[in-house]
Amino acid sequence: CSGTRQIVAFLAMAALLGFFSSRSVAYRLFLLKLAVPVAIVANVLRVTLMNAGAYWFGTDWMGGWMHHLPALFTLPVGFLL
Repeated sequence: CSGTRQIVAFLAMAALLGFFSSRSVAYRLFLLKLAVPVAIVANVLRVTLMNAGAYWFGTDWMGGWMHHLPALFTLPVGFLL
């Protein structure tokens, strides 16, 4: 479910950037099209970080507030991509 939310967030951000951009329609559509693979890459990074955390710290931390901690790293990476 988090991967789907990340795709929706990146599509919304791309639509917002395209709306406020003064570039061509083709560029705006390309920006929307590129949002999905960028969100997938960011989500793969999130899952990798969660797996590493489970390996190093056990799975108990995934039930609490630290479950969302990997997103604090992957969302900025996705925005930079």
